[in-house]
Amino acid sequence: MQALPLIDFNFTIRESPFSSEILSTPPGKRWWVLVGEGSFREASGIVKKPASVTVYRDRGDWYFTPAIDDEGWARAHLTAEQLAADYGDRVEQILAPGCPLDIVNLHVSINPKHLSSRLIEFRLRNKTGKRVKGYCFEISDDTHEGSTSVGTGAPQDAIEPNDVSREWEVDHTGLSLLVPRGT
Repeated sequence: MQALPLIDFNFTIRESPFSSEILSTPPGKRWWVLVGEGSFREASGIVKKPASVTVYRDRGDWYFTPAIDDEGWARAHLTAEQLAADYGDRVEQILAPGCPLDIVNLHVSINPKHLSSRLIEFRLRNKTGKRVKGYCFEISDDTHEGSTSVGTGAPQDAIEPNDVSREWEVDHTGLSLLVPRGT
């Protein structure tokens, strides 16, 4: 942090800030990740760049972690080939026993707008002769400490027998994809 001191941090809610906890945990007992723009003091002067700050509450007091500049490391170390690569073959797919769905057309790439996150694109295939009217999936990181969960029962998301879903596009930092169940 001393090598790259954060002197200002602004965030706007373009996306929902995300929390570490399940929704039944009161908001004051969760930790939150705020994504925004940090002003960092560098040798060349003040530099503004994307940054994130983790916020949590303990015994009534709020705490803020140092700003994370994953983007700076990524810009300095990733090659053009790595930025263009498809990492879909590195995803661990965990399907619940008896799940009527499987994952097809899976592609994972580095998000060029936020280098520390991944763009995940895929479709779900209905393996059965029955219409799947509702399903959910979870995308998690390797530590399973944060995840993105999606559930749908919307008529337009139903999957006909032996057919595939619409293409799902998710921006996430983890590389484990879970599809727990479909009905």
